[in-house]
Amino acid sequence: MIDRTTGVRKRSSRNGVVGALVSFYAFFDALTVGVLIIAMAAVFPWIVVFAIGLILLLVVNTASCLWLDREWDGWYLKYGEKVEKRLAKMREGKVMRKPVAWITSDSITGIALAAALTNAIITVSFARLIGGKPVGPRRARAAALSYSVFFAVVYSLVGLLIHAIV
Repeated sequence: MIDRTTGVRKRSSRNGVVGALVSFYAFFDALTVGVLIIAMAAVFPWIVVFAIGLILLLVVNTASCLWLDREWDGWYLKYGEKVEKRLAKMREGKVMRKPVAWITSDSITGIALAAALTNAIITVSFARLIGGKPVGPRRARAAALSYSVFFAVVYSLVGLLIHAIV
């Protein structure tokens, strides 16, 4: 349902549950999915585990990043008013001007690199928070793809290494 005064979709209890799941996954993906991929790659052919893991990671990361980018305004209207005043000063400050321009540019390279090295969901959240505008589906998908590939490769190879040692 859309709020007529703000033009933003109202949060439902379902969005609260989805938000909690996305947050949990963003912070504990290495302990949950990563350990599972390592264990599976240590037992089964690593390339098969890599392929299955990559597909699953792509689906979950893409859905999470797109949901986050789409639902951000509703959450932010409810919780982010205090943060916005400080962020406005930071965005315009001399130190943050360049990083904000890099993160919020339309280039997918910057966001894809940041996501691969950190986490797709956290990168999209940070870009949304700092930039103050939607990341967009193209950049959200690029973040999800780069992180999923990096994550699947690293954890599959760790599983392969464990298999070789044991």
